[in-house]
Amino acid sequence: MSSQSERSIILQMIKNGAHGYLLKNASLEEFKSCINKAVSGEMAFSSEIEAIVEKTSIYDLKSVPRLTQREKEILKLVSEGKSTQEISDILFLSYLTVQTHRRNLLNKCEVRNVVELLKFAKENGL
Repeated sequence: MSSQSERSIILQMIKNGAHGYLLKNASLEEFKSCINKAVSGEMAFSSEIEAIVEKTSIYDLKSVPRLTQREKEILKLVSEGKSTQEISDILFLSYLTVQTHRRNLLNKCEVRNVVELLKFAKENGL
């Protein structure tokens, strides 16, 4: 139960394992309904929170991975439209090393391609 209805806080609570979220300004009926849902093992959200949760995408629920300094450098260069060869020239790394870092970025962010990687990075402030 909380007075916080900020989307990021709610999603963080869900990521951390919360099975319900009820706003303090919820009606008495909502309190009763959420208590009954929780007792029966269901997810319990107040109606205002349900509206926020329904608009949640898979990207919102993914945890933000920790990137190494090198991965951050490579992500920045990828976001600037640099190719693997250009990145290897700029950072004085082998082509294969840059490919490995790019693949690691995709794996860490649980995305399939560079477009999804850039979207994920933008949405998560990477």
